Amino acid sequence: MISIAHFKVNDSMDLEAYMQKVISQKSVMRFFFWVLSLLYKAIIWVKNQAYRFHLFPIKKVSAVVISIGNVTAGGTGKTPLTSYLARELSQNYTVAILSRGYGSSAGRSKKPLRVVSSMSAQEVGDEPLLLARQHPAVAVWVGKDRYQSALRAIHEGAEILLLDDGFQHQRLHRDFNVVVVSSHRPFDNEHFLPRGYLRDFPSRLKEATLIAVMGKPLLPFLEAPSVVFKRTSPLSLEGKKVGVFCAIANPKRFVQQVKLVHGTVCAAFFKPDHAAFSFRELAAFFQQHSPDLLVCTEKDHVKLSLEHASLPICALPLILHIQEGRARWEQFIHQIQLQVHHVRRISCRSP
Repeated sequence: MISIAHFKVNDSMDLEAYMQKVISQKSVMRFFFWVLSLLYKAIIWVKNQAYRFHLFPIKKVSAVVISIGNVTAGGTGKTPLTSYLARELSQNYTVAILSRGYGSSAGRSKKPLRVVSSMSAQEVGDEPLLLARQHPAVAVWVGKDRYQSALRAIHEGAEILLLDDGFQHQRLHRDFNVVVVSSHRPFDNEHFLPRGYLRDFPSRLKEATLIAVMGKPLLPFLEAPSVVFKRTSPLSLEGKKVGVFCAIANPKRFVQQVKLVHGTVCAAFFKPDHAAFSFRELAAFFQQHSPDLLVCTEKDHVKLSLEHASLPICALPLILHIQEGRARWEQFIHQIQLQVHHVRRISCRSP
């Protein structure tokens, strides 16, 4: 049996854990959360209608904008897909990634900040930092105002802007919408936050240029072209007794990924999404369970400090592969290429 470690982090994260418990289990608070979810749903509907009828301004920029997002809260694979697109497109074009950098100091500022690999996750956020380290040739910008980040990126020469977690950020015009859907309970209990995990209407999937399915094919979503991806790792943990730690939206899925590379999981230490792990916590976890290795996600690994180097910690690299829909993916890339050339022609004609 796997030992699961539970640690209190802070009040806000304890609240998040409590909300997850209400969502997944019977609770006297479920009715209250259901009422709040109806309010949240109404706000999202009004916002969507306001943008649909141009009551809110939508700003356009002189670059090709590709939004990568989802309609649910939690880890569906947006950042891995952003990385996949960045790797493919940056071979021929100048690409920049625009991120909000939730929970970071830069994410609270309207002034865009370009991420440098030597920065900390506290400064710019774990996902932007991971993307910057994975793609040194791709500029990663963090800031509260994505439009200002777009202008800075274009000023630096970007032709393609990847809007990480951008499906709900309708203020910035996008040329392409990629919506990521998990094949495992794609809409969970079909309630909006905080009663469920929906952050937008599933009906908005029809606005997608492409639907990226993580896992198995999903027939109901064929109203837009879909491509099925799977995640694999080149790492083998065969014969290793491992302690797993992570602060992601779906930690159980990560445990399964560790098992798929033949790691024997003896204990697990979970925290809420984006939380950090101190050296003292991990040292105590390691001492208590005595694994051969401590294994975490790449996103968690970028949050570790030099102090953690004394522990046998290994990040599990995961690589996306197209499982089904290669032709649809290539058609999508071709559409992006045509749009880049169109924007180039317009720019050449501009005085």
